[in-house]
Amino acid sequence: ISYTLALTTALTLGSCKKPEKDTVVAAPSNDVVSGAIELGGGMARLKKGSSFSARFMAEQGRVKIKGTIRYRHGSQLLKYFNPTGDTELHQVAGVSGCWLKYDQAVIPCPAEERAHAMKLARLMEASHIWPLKEIKGLTTRENDVNMGGKMFKTLTVTADQELGTLIMDPEAYRVVGLEMQTKLDGKVRQLKVGLSNFKKNCGTAIPTKREYSLDGKPYLVEKISGLICETVEQSVMAEPKQVAHLKVDLKHTANINLACLKLKGPLDHVGGALDKIGAKIRDLKLITEGPAQLVHRKGPPRVKAPARWVTDICYPVEDKAWNAPKGTWSGDFKLFERLGDEYLRVFGVGDYIKNTPILAETLVKEAKKMKRKQVRSMVQVLHMHPKGGTPTDQLVSEMHLPMD
Repeated sequence: ISYTLALTTALTLGSCKKPEKDTVVAAPSNDVVSGAIELGGGMARLKKGSSFSARFMAEQGRVKIKGTIRYRHGSQLLKYFNPTGDTELHQVAGVSGCWLKYDQAVIPCPAEERAHAMKLARLMEASHIWPLKEIKGLTTRENDVNMGGKMFKTLTVTADQELGTLIMDPEAYRVVGLEMQTKLDGKVRQLKVGLSNFKKNCGTAIPTKREYSLDGKPYLVEKISGLICETVEQSVMAEPKQVAHLKVDLKHTANINLACLKLKGPLDHVGGALDKIGAKIRDLKLITEGPAQLVHRKGPPRVKAPARWVTDICYPVEDKAWNAPKGTWSGDFKLFERLGDEYLRVFGVGDYIKNTPILAETLVKEAKKMKRKQVRSMVQVLHMHPKGGTPTDQLVSEMHLPMD
């Protein structure tokens, strides 16, 4: 599952915390405001904010994740297993930070995703705090729109930038959707979220189903259940310290499809190759199912000279990729199935190009100690795009050595 998907899931339960900067919200009439305050559990409840835990499920295409969520005033900690089921991920996203703990490694959100997370979190905050008139920055503007034969009110949210628009049902006294412009995959996108299945929990009404679309196309569905009221401490959201020396461990992967572009020579141009294969995947309207993978066909430690390296630069994709028109996967582009393997794995933190031969050599030595043989090409998983804005010393990758 993509980190963007997980990040979106982590940001959509809302918040009642006061924004860090003044927020101007177009507010409807007094009757609607009073109804919304009552629905939210009263003025004191809205001021206090929410803190709870729950189960969650997110579904994007055939990819599904299930896990738990702990929420505190605009930030949430998600715990869930990756699609292969072999690694538990911990992720925080919201007003208090943005990071992912993947097994041993701590992965900071790329700059683009961090900006997306903060903007969405602040808009979700506004969806809860708009009834609080005494909060500095609230105004009394409103717009009426006809949607499907029913009248709704739109509330435009502005802080240091325009965050987006809240869509409110004035008869139900609640925000039932939001729209915002964001940047994902290097492109300006239009995100819409529909909020439904409201349940009275912890003294306030919480939407338990959310349906997303990107640029008008269905993108994601998520649900929460089993909500428990509890006080979640701020320390739960604190980013863990990165481990300096990461141990070698043994894992297993399921079969996955990889859409790839062949790269000859050193890894300096991996970022450009990822952009090319990513563009082809988008043109085919396919969904990626995980971070980038580099398949080292000819590489370290056996091939020392980077000029002689041959690497497939890949993204995991859905099964529909096999239905692409004839000739799509030809020349330097290819599609193949990475077979499920038992493999040795080691994480590397820092410059992935410099780490590649070090990680490869580490795994070869460990396999020899175990008296196991390598059966296929080594695979290197890149948890951040090299051109994504993450400082080089914070890049995280992992090397896999498939064994007999």
